[in-house]
Amino acid sequence: MKVSAVFGKPCSGSVSVRNAKLESPVLFENATRLTIDVSGENTAPGPYPAMVSVGDVTFHLRDVNAAHPVWFPERSFAVLPENDPRSYADVERDIRARHLLSERDRFDAEPEESYENASLHDRRNVSPTWLGLGRDVRGFWIDFDRSETDAPLNRDLRSWGNIRPMAHSHGHSPSSETLDQIIIRFSIGPGAHCRPSIARWLEDGSLPILHSVQDELSIQYRLTGFASMESGPVSAENLKGTDCETYYAFCAWGACKIPGDRKARLKASIDNAVDEVILIMRIEAVNTGNAPAYAFFSAGLPAFKNWAHDVLRTVDFPHTFENGTAFFRNFGGRAACMTLIDGKPMRTKELSVLVMPGEKVVMDLIVPNSPLSNRRIGKLAAFDYEAHYNAAGRFWKSKLYSAGRIEYPEKMLTERFGAGLLHLDLCTGGLEKGGELAAAVGFPYGPIGSESAPAIQFYDSCGWHDVAERCLDFFLNRQREDGFVNVYANYQNETGPFLWTCGEHFRYTHDMAWLHRVAPCLMKSCDFLLAWRDENKTDECRMNGCYGLQKGKVDDPDDFFHSFYLNAGSWAGVKSMSECLAEWNPEYAQKLVSECEAWREDIIAALRRARARSPLMPIGDGSWAPHMPPWTEYTGDPAYHADGGEWSSHGSILYRVLCNPPVYCGIFGVMDCDSEDMSLILKTNGHPHTRENAGHVQPYYLRHDFAHLRRGETKAFLRMFYHQMAGMQDHETYAVGEYFSGSSHSPHKTHEEGWMLLQMRWMMYMENGSALELFKGIPRRWLKAGAGPLRIAGMKSAFGRVDAEAAATGGKIECRFDVEREVGEVRIRLPHPEGAKALRCVGGDYDPKRETVVIRGTRSGRVSLEFAKD
Repeated sequence: MKVSAVFGKPCSGSVSVRNAKLESPVLFENATRLTIDVSGENTAPGPYPAMVSVGDVTFHLRDVNAAHPVWFPERSFAVLPENDPRSYADVERDIRARHLLSERDRFDAEPEESYENASLHDRRNVSPTWLGLGRDVRGFWIDFDRSETDAPLNRDLRSWGNIRPMAHSHGHSPSSETLDQIIIRFSIGPGAHCRPSIARWLEDGSLPILHSVQDELSIQYRLTGFASMESGPVSAENLKGTDCETYYAFCAWGACKIPGDRKARLKASIDNAVDEVILIMRIEAVNTGNAPAYAFFSAGLPAFKNWAHDVLRTVDFPHTFENGTAFFRNFGGRAACMTLIDGKPMRTKELSVLVMPGEKVVMDLIVPNSPLSNRRIGKLAAFDYEAHYNAAGRFWKSKLYSAGRIEYPEKMLTERFGAGLLHLDLCTGGLEKGGELAAAVGFPYGPIGSESAPAIQFYDSCGWHDVAERCLDFFLNRQREDGFVNVYANYQNETGPFLWTCGEHFRYTHDMAWLHRVAPCLMKSCDFLLAWRDENKTDECRMNGCYGLQKGKVDDPDDFFHSFYLNAGSWAGVKSMSECLAEWNPEYAQKLVSECEAWREDIIAALRRARARSPLMPIGDGSWAPHMPPWTEYTGDPAYHADGGEWSSHGSILYRVLCNPPVYCGIFGVMDCDSEDMSLILKTNGHPHTRENAGHVQPYYLRHDFAHLRRGETKAFLRMFYHQMAGMQDHETYAVGEYFSGSSHSPHKTHEEGWMLLQMRWMMYMENGSALELFKGIPRRWLKAGAGPLRIAGMKSAFGRVDAEAAATGGKIECRFDVEREVGEVRIRLPHPEGAKALRCVGGDYDPKRETVVIRGTRSGRVSLEFAKD
């Protein structure tokens, strides 16, 4: 088979082939057209296809055709069938004449994305709600009466409800011999019908106090649920939390690093607690009609999920029901739930009550996290609902108001910001009054050095430096003697991102006392990473294009390879240590600087070699580009099977490169986000690797968000931002799941939520070297007159506290800012809603192309842009 490679300018180099034999010369010189003759080629679909490399460009021989030439404009290169006489200029002209658009072109041509538009078209996840008390391992899942695993019934009544008492990822079981999980079932209303109507929301939009209305026409069932304490209303003073090691024992199923016998003892330590966490749920059945109507209630009764292979369904759990209380037949006959009607014990399991217009009947459910004795549950019958409810509100507000704040013109984003911070807090366990904290990355997971990073960095961004420090202590206390950090399963990528997060903590706090305390441990981890790198400085590694790159596993599949993500994260950890340790041990820090320079060169060299070997793949605009592999051992993206294998995982054939992406080299600082290297990575990051610029399956693993903002690609960022949010989050309670595919496995994944919160921070403010950039990722519509608040209040950065506010009035856009510490430049992007350029700027230097005002030599000030009046 013969093909012709054509060049936009004379080129010299060499030709090589794989899975075929090259019949034409290897070398060429000053060629604008080159005939390549190949024999024994495999051009069938499937693995091990014939591939041709011309210089640093590779293509599949089977992809060559005249109608759609392989065209790589970044290298002025195209491939044609041998009998196609066109030159490179002819190919480029013909393709451009079709006016094809890539996804990026489409984003730029269309209006900026919005949450409302994304929500019209994207999938919508509905998640159960986690209600707990912050540091305590005990809490409750609250959900409709539904189950995605109730085969074959697939029960989904679209009415309330289920309460599942949990200790993090572990439910209570009928015995130690089974994995069955107890659920408290109750019901309100007449049952499943053709038009269910349930609305849910969090108190004040952010607090972990759940509200809902189940509308049954004449009767509205108004639900309020929250966690409290058996001993009385909750307060910061009477909460103790859970010992961090005990909390960790309940995380991550079998993936935590605690020996089995010790783990069992730790779990048993929370049994028979003297003060139990309780779930209080009040349901008011209000007659909103003009005639009497009946309300229907079923008391809270225990059921359990039977995980036997041939059953897998929820069934009633043996119990008795006496005086409004359900008692287990085992568990020593202790109580599972108390149900009250208008303050008195519900006498029967089911009840129908006539409610007059404008009046109501109240059902209260009190569910202890662990079963209580008859004496203890009996005391709760006289509980003061209003006292518990008001105290819960005060408790959560005090936490929320102790943090920095960002207000967005879109109310739901302001609510998401607050809800997100408290979601992270709900998933961070330990004692309330000091000691280490376990920043679990969601339910059912525990802390992970790589995945806990965004949550800890967000804590620092909000000014919760003490919380961040205590979360870092969790990893330091479990550091291996050789410096390796591994607290989850057999993940090997925790050490570098952990060090990176430590470096960010120091950049924010400049806390020398902390640095003196932890520096020996940080140096030990640096030494470990460098020794690991040294193991790969071999002639074999040099020959295979992975010289000096660590080899290891970074996520669930056992892919022990020379991963770009692994090495970029390790490099970022060591690089950040070279900066913060310079104030403690300058000589050691300088050694790290030298090592980082060489390591970065090795990573970039490996990336470019891998890119040169990666076959070109089509882009929507008619051009082609190389799809990079996640590691050096493979030719291109494994999804295209150049080297064979089976790579589907977690619901996507693209999983390997989506969750182990080279684009991390941007946020970790290995690669300049404005470089050609990053441009080519982002070019191939469109469809089919993303949809509306949102990654597949677990989209928050992709760090193109950071790269887009660094490059000023606001439309691409907003497209990703809103589609990931619309498709991944519960639209009412703002819980973020792990997957697009549903919420049943991990409905509250704070790793994903942590990255979402950092996106919300970055779009408002982000550091760039010695510069602080404000409002770089905001939509234009936020600067319309009357759009609403656009405000940063008390947030923290590498330059200390940041306060800023912008608004548009009377043909002007104005901004005030204040930064705590010295900053080289403040760059404030103030885009006009209609794209107009300012006629006059006061307070700084205006760059009309970037719609940005640059201020130098001051930490505070005001700027004003004046525009032509309509």
